[in-house]
Amino acid sequence: MMGAGPRRYSMLSRKPAVATSDEQTSKVRTRWRLWKDSKGGVAAIVAFSTIPMIAAAGLAADGLLAMLARAELSSAVDAGALAGARAFKQADLQAQARKYVYGNFNRGEIQEPPSVIVGQADGTVAVSATAVVPTNFMKLFGVDTMTVTAAATAQALGAGGMELSLVLDITGSMKGTKLSTLKTSANNLLNVLYKDQDTVENLAVAVVPFAGRVNIKPRREWMTTQPFLWQWWWTGCANERSGNAAYDDTPPATTKFPDFAPGGSVMNAGSYCPPNAALPLTASKATVKALIDGFQASGNTRTDIGMSWGWRTLSPKWRGVWTSGSTTPVDYDDPKVRKIAVLMTDGENTPWQSGDNESEAQTYAKLGNTCQGMKDNGIIIYTITFQAPANIDPYYSACATTPDHHFFSAPTEADLEEAFGRIGSEITRDNVRLVR
Repeated sequence: MMGAGPRRYSMLSRKPAVATSDEQTSKVRTRWRLWKDSKGGVAAIVAFSTIPMIAAAGLAADGLLAMLARAELSSAVDAGALAGARAFKQADLQAQARKYVYGNFNRGEIQEPPSVIVGQADGTVAVSATAVVPTNFMKLFGVDTMTVTAAATAQALGAGGMELSLVLDITGSMKGTKLSTLKTSANNLLNVLYKDQDTVENLAVAVVPFAGRVNIKPRREWMTTQPFLWQWWWTGCANERSGNAAYDDTPPATTKFPDFAPGGSVMNAGSYCPPNAALPLTASKATVKALIDGFQASGNTRTDIGMSWGWRTLSPKWRGVWTSGSTTPVDYDDPKVRKIAVLMTDGENTPWQSGDNESEAQTYAKLGNTCQGMKDNGIIIYTITFQAPANIDPYYSACATTPDHHFFSAPTEADLEEAFGRIGSEITRDNVRLVR
C-alpha cells in the first residue's frame, strides 16, 4: 500500500481570501472622503459660473431695454423730421422738429437738443438725437446707463412750391348752375392757395378751359399754315397732331399743329372751339380769377385733348414757348416745386359731334396715354366727374394718381365744391416723406 503523499490543490479550486471587517471599514471611509472632495469641487464650479450667468442674463435684459429705447428714439426722430418738413417754410421749423422728438421719447433722457439740419436746396430736414437709458441689472456690475442714437431725414415734396394746371370742362352741357358752381369751386381753391395775397412764392397756376378743342390764341406761330389775314378769322383752336404728338408734350418747335377744319372748313371751327383761351402758368391770382369768372359754356367734349394741353402747361419742354423768357414750367425734378393737374368734366367724350374720325373708345385711350405720361414724369393728377354717367368713372379713376385718393365722383353741386375743397386742403399741406 502506497503511502499518502502531500495534498495538492488546483488554482481553479482555490477560494479567495475573505476581507476582514477592518479592511471593509477602511474602504468605505476612503470612498466617503473622495465623494466629499468631489462635491466640494462641483460646488465651487457652480459658484464661480453663476456670476457670469447672472451677468449674461442682466446683459440680455438690459440689451432688450436698449433695443426698445433705440426703436422709440428712432420713431421720435422720424416724427421730428416729418414735423420739420411740414413746417419747411416756417421760422420755427427747428423748434417744431425738436418738440416732436421730445414728445415721442419716454424711455430715457435726451442728452442735448436734437440736431436739426435744413437742406434748402432739396427741401430736406435731417434730425438726429442721442439719449441715455438707465440700466436695471448691469448697474450691479458698475454699468449704470446705456447710450442710444437715432437719425432720420424727411423731405418736403415741393418744399412749398407748386405749379398747378386746372383743366376744366366748359362744354355746352355746363351752362347754368353747373358752370356757376364750377366758377365758385375753382375760386374757392384759389382762395385756399393764395389766401389774401395776389402772389405767393413759387406758386403758379395755369387754366385750360376745353370743349371739343382748346383755344390757344394768339399763338398762330405754332400752326403749320398762316395764310394772309388769318388773324381775322382764326378761332384759336388747333387740330390734333398725329402719332404720340397727338397726346404728349412735344413742343411746336418739333411738331407744329395742323388747322382745325371740322367738316373740311376752318370756318366751321368756331362751333367747337371754346371762346376762352388757355392761360399758361401765371403767378397772379387776379389774372387767374378773371379768366375763371369769364367762362362761357359751349361746344362738345374731348377730355383727351383738354388734358394733353394741361400737360403742355406743366412740361419743361414748353418753357419759353408759352411766354418768351419765362422760367416756368420748371424741370420735373425740381425739388422745390410740385406739379399738379386737376381735370374736371361733366360728361362723355363726343368726338362725332365735331366731325372727328376717332371713336369714343379711342379718345379715352388717348386720355389714358396722356395721364400715364404725366404720371411717369411725377405730375400728381386729380380727376373729378361732375354729374356724369357712372360708366365713364373708370377712365378718370385710372387717370388719377391713385383711384381711391385722387379721383372724385361729384353727383351734386355741393359734391363738386367739396371735391375742390378737399383737393385744396391736401395740396396746401406740404406732402412729406422719409428719405432715410
